[in-house]
Amino acid sequence: MTSLERTAKHTVIYMLGLMANRGVAFLLVPLYTRTFEPSVFATWDLATTTIIFLIPLFELGMASALVRYYHYHDCASGRGKAIATAFTFVLGASILFCGLAFAFAPWLAAAIFGDAELSHLVELVAVTVALTAVTNQFLSLLRAKEKSIAFSALNLVRAIVGPTAILLFIVVFDFGLQGVLWGDIIGIVAMGAAGFWLTRKDIGLNISGRHLKSMLRFGLPLIPWTLTISIITLSDRYFLRAWSTMDELAVYSLGAKIGMIMTLFTRAFQTAWPASAYSIAKQEDAKEQLAKGGRYVFAAASLLGAALALAAPELVAVFGGSAFYTPAIHIVPWVVFSYALYQFTLVLLIAITITHKTYYVMVLAVGAVCVKVVFSSVLIPRYGAYGAGLSTFGSFGVLLTCGYIVAQRVYSVPYSLRPIVVFASLVAVCSVLAFSLADESNLQHATMRLFLLIGLFAAAPAIGLTELSALRKIGRYMGVRTAL
Repeated sequence: MTSLERTAKHTVIYMLGLMANRGVAFLLVPLYTRTFEPSVFATWDLATTTIIFLIPLFELGMASALVRYYHYHDCASGRGKAIATAFTFVLGASILFCGLAFAFAPWLAAAIFGDAELSHLVELVAVTVALTAVTNQFLSLLRAKEKSIAFSALNLVRAIVGPTAILLFIVVFDFGLQGVLWGDIIGIVAMGAAGFWLTRKDIGLNISGRHLKSMLRFGLPLIPWTLTISIITLSDRYFLRAWSTMDELAVYSLGAKIGMIMTLFTRAFQTAWPASAYSIAKQEDAKEQLAKGGRYVFAAASLLGAALALAAPELVAVFGGSAFYTPAIHIVPWVVFSYALYQFTLVLLIAITITHKTYYVMVLAVGAVCVKVVFSSVLIPRYGAYGAGLSTFGSFGVLLTCGYIVAQRVYSVPYSLRPIVVFASLVAVCSVLAFSLADESNLQHATMRLFLLIGLFAAAPAIGLTELSALRKIGRYMGVRTAL
């Protein structure tokens, strides 16, 4: 099995695990939209957004550093010290930061939710982040060892325990928003306990100053990058709360949540790709293999993005449950294709981490944040939720362009741009056509969008973006019988 085939296999397995975990969480959104008032639904989205923002700060780059330095060391002793150092450091940092969040909970509640009385939500958010940061060390170790099945099994544990607890707290005990956060905490605890059991022979409490220094030198410059992605994709919630209404935020939140289904693929690939890319980098034909992998990823992300975007009317009807959320239909495509652009950027920037020149990533991150702030300040006050979607897509477009230029200077990879540009144009035309002629959920319009999607799937191999043999292999990995 080649490195690219192994990456595809692990990506599919990771995606199945994430689908079990986050997919079940997505399925709970219709419950929230039907149970909570729009303002409460928007508050829940602000809480989950804050969790995503804080995780990189609690981890301090150790999750990525653990994966890199596991492959950097060839001996068991070096790997063991790196694993123990990362785990011990993150555990201590999480306890410290969680304590600070509790101490400043009223102030943070006023800044995040606009109400100091919601300090209890801040405390639950802090506990969630701390537990997630520690549990991620177990997941990172499994990623480094390419134990994709064990990784997915842990996600399955959370997928079962967390949603079950949430349903119990909401339906039986009527705990409301707090019940959602408590249920999520219980799910993370269950996953963390299982993760510790699976990695107990490798995990230890010990810090090597030399290893910590090297790992921080690698990981800290990646924090601005991680925060940049969060700012570009999630900061709109805070801008909408400040510059618009909670109802407008609720509409955008639903559209963004549906669009985030795309992250089941992006996160799966992001989980599988680094370990494989670092192995590929040692081969003689590394650049050609990376270029080929990039082309396949572009095809997969574009097709999945098109499928979600064209299905937006039906998805909003199912997840929203009322006419109040109908405007979210026009938010979904911008969010979906924003994550597709992010996926392409990840492929480009892996070259930078291969060369250990992660400070370039930090520079790109700072520039992207500035672009996002400018776009948001211009578009959101004028166009509300729709402007938020535009600002996200535009920011990722600028980041992708700049990332390509920088990555090619640092580690030039011969990507085939012609089929990529042609296919991107086809996706854009089909999307515009679909929402120009039909943007509502009925049989005639759904049939038209389905034919457009089938045409895109047929076009991908026709223009040389991918090969039928690659599609067959992916089908086998997913257990799908195909006639291709």
